[in-house]
Amino acid sequence: TPRAAEKRQADREWSEAIHARGACEIHGATCRGALEAAHGFSRRYAATRHDLRNGFLICAEAHRFYTEHPRHWTVWVVGRLGRSLYEELRLKAQATGVALSESGEA
Repeated sequence: TPRAAEKRQADREWSEAIHARGACEIHGATCRGALEAAHGFSRRYAATRHDLRNGFLICAEAHRFYTEHPRHWTVWVVGRLGRSLYEELRLKAQATGVALSESGEA
């Protein structure tokens, strides 16, 4: 559908902008893994999905670790953004709630 195509294009542009940062934001120059664009707040929150402030360039190893340890991820994101911006993005994300996927699932 045209709407799904627009969403995929926005996802690509967001990912490219995050990848332009160039280095793992967790391990810096010492990181040798594949780099991935990660969302501070889940991409399922439509309001913050494409907000560049909600994106971080991290290595696959860190992405896997923090996916498995969400409390550690929250601590890292708060430390990275600061409490004020973290709360601003949290409220923005939660204002619209979790968007449904193309299949209708949350």
